[in-house]
Amino acid sequence: MAKETAKKMRWHKEENINDGVMRHPSDSIEWKSFDKRYPTFSVELRNIRLGLASNGFQPNRNMSSNYSIWPVVLATYNFTPWDCMKSSYLMMTLLIPGPKCPGWSTKGKLICPCCHKDTHSISLCNKLGYMGHRRFLSMNHPYRRNRVFI
Repeated sequence: MAKETAKKMRWHKEENINDGVMRHPSDSIEWKSFDKRYPTFSVELRNIRLGLASNGFQPNRNMSSNYSIWPVVLATYNFTPWDCMKSSYLMMTLLIPGPKCPGWSTKGKLICPCCHKDTHSISLCNKLGYMGHRRFLSMNHPYRRNRVFI
């Protein structure tokens, strides 16, 4: 079993087809830019690439309860696309119980963790609209001056 797992862990370097189609995280621009930035890490194909994920849920499907559970999971991206999200290769590192989420709230006026107090939000008929999203585009980007709402 260990030899088979070790072979699967090298798949992203030895057997992945590089034809410009996104089939695996190793085909992404982020993976390739990480390889360029840290060449000593990327040259060793046995180094492990991990992804961290968290999502809260309410136990017993009781939506009126103010109690939630937040599992924090590590995924190993070295595996093949069909193996990387199998439960046998996922690691639940934390289980955070409590009435509130442990991270940033994605509700309300201060939705953006980068902008925080500078988030441009206005109330539109009992809904919040976030209007300053184009400021992150480059000055010569075609959408920056476009007045059509996208």
